[in-house]
Amino acid sequence: MKGKRVLKKLIAFLLISCVLAVIAGGAYYIYTNNRTLTFQSSTIEESYSFQKKPYCGLYGLVRYTLSDTEPSKKQVDTEIELIDEDSTMVLMEIVLSNYLTCDISEQALQNLENAIIEWADNGYQVILRVTYDFSSPSQAIEPPDIQIILNHIKQIAPIVNDHKNSIYMMQGLFAGLWGEMHSSDYIGDGTSLHLLADTLNQSIDSSVFLTVRTPQFWRIITKSDEPLTESDAYNGSYESRLGLYNDGMLGSESDYGTYNENSSLKNIENHKGQGTREEEITFQNQLCLFVPNGGEVIHDNPYNDIENAVTDLNRMHVSYLNSGYDYVVMNKWKTSEYQGTNGYYYIADRLGYRYVLKGADVTEFSGLKHKSTISVTLENTGFAPAYKRFKPSILFVNSETKEVTSYEFKADSRTWYPGEPVTISMSKDFSFFEDGTYEMYFCLKDSENNYEIPCANDASYDQKLCGYYLGQICLE
Repeated sequence: MKGKRVLKKLIAFLLISCVLAVIAGGAYYIYTNNRTLTFQSSTIEESYSFQKKPYCGLYGLVRYTLSDTEPSKKQVDTEIELIDEDSTMVLMEIVLSNYLTCDISEQALQNLENAIIEWADNGYQVILRVTYDFSSPSQAIEPPDIQIILNHIKQIAPIVNDHKNSIYMMQGLFAGLWGEMHSSDYIGDGTSLHLLADTLNQSIDSSVFLTVRTPQFWRIITKSDEPLTESDAYNGSYESRLGLYNDGMLGSESDYGTYNENSSLKNIENHKGQGTREEEITFQNQLCLFVPNGGEVIHDNPYNDIENAVTDLNRMHVSYLNSGYDYVVMNKWKTSEYQGTNGYYYIADRLGYRYVLKGADVTEFSGLKHKSTISVTLENTGFAPAYKRFKPSILFVNSETKEVTSYEFKADSRTWYPGEPVTISMSKDFSFFEDGTYEMYFCLKDSENNYEIPCANDASYDQKLCGYYLGQICLE
């Protein structure tokens, strides 16, 4: 009996000890894991200074008559020195007048590739346009057989594909006077038009945009009277990579034949037909949310007065313009004021995307749950979205150790449309963060070339981190 009482006391003692251990352990866990997070946001103001940005903005223009000697390195280097300092892109117009009846020589192809490399190495994205004639007064001089053109496309395609990260887009179909798809024996022929377009589409890497001169050509080539929708965008189809270039932009009511002053798009056959200015700009307003649009503004007239220009460039979602043409129009903008700033730089800064950080937040906590939601709000105040995908991320810098931790948002920057504020968020468990303070930064980089993507903000920018300061987190 005595042994049983001792055993019972021992069991009771062990049970009480276990309970006390659990209570102590729980208390210790609560003591050691009861943490607080506080966030102090920084002041973020919009900046109105002009910024150069990848894949959009102003471009300079160079023209090479391809041969065994042109373009030479000296020629390219000279032009790089002379390009407008505000330009981020270069339109390379390649004239194949030396190869009207034969293949392009290997040396000429090498010269072309060397020029692309040289421009890219100097930080410019390349727009490539190929044609045979920049001099005829009316009808373009072109190869006598379309097979010659098709073969030239196939000769140049490997160079483009090898440098697809440097060549942003190609303009035209290797046909027409000045490469503008008019005054050509091959453009008016529907069979030839589709053959040229299909060969380009099949030969050029799908990451390189192709562009045509008018919305009418877009409809004919894609065999669709309706512009793209978000569900069709970036799906690898021909229409999802086909944009526009307009070298008569804002030049007249019809943009020098880009639109029709009287016709309507209703009841057209085989997708042929030009709408009025209003109809075609409405078409571009939808289409060019997903594919690029740009070109040259020409001929001083009311359509390119600063107020009208900003309205239409915004509605057409224009992302690139020639910095040197038309000089008269450019000078008119430079001597105009718009919303308290220089008209020219107002437009230049809004070609393409223009991201403004609006604020950031980190949900605070106190207790045993250490998860928080990190959110950043920004607005695209440019004329167009970005057509390349960028990587948004948050950087935490330990104030004491300077250790940097980075987390990427799951977000598609191509859907950050103009005029629509967007908030991107992520959930983060801070259990494994040491106590201390952390500086928080927002970073945006290009997925393909790792370019830094600027924001139009006066927030403190850390050059080394490539990030904008958003505030400070305190963990304790």
